[in-house]
Amino acid sequence: MNQQELVRNDKKLGSFKVLFLVSGILNLLTAVSWVLITVLATVTFTALGCGGFLITLICAAACTFDFICYNRLSKMNRTGTYKTIRIAAILDICVIFTLNITSVVFGMVILAKLNNPDTMQELMQNGIY
Repeated sequence: MNQQELVRNDKKLGSFKVLFLVSGILNLLTAVSWVLITVLATVTFTALGCGGFLITLICAAACTFDFICYNRLSKMNRTGTYKTIRIAAILDICVIFTLNITSVVFGMVILAKLNNPDTMQELMQNGIY
């Protein structure tokens, strides 16, 4: 593999890293705000608090998977990264219930790029598929 191919691979996978980092930070902020909303909703009406708790769990799961993917793409040393990226992208789409539209768009972009055969080839070449 020559130097130009390495730079191209790093740029494509680097865009994934940036998207996961930004999405993870946004999901963290959203989860914290939903915790506050859940506490206030529970005080006023218990059923609202239960719904807020479920939404908070979805957002926290998406945040956790975003940071896991960012870490795996930074170190490039774990197999199974493709499945983790796919799960994280799907969870990012599921956070539409938390009104975090940016992460939803990032999840769609990541899934679209992930279905590209060139991206799958790059993941296989790096040994993290």
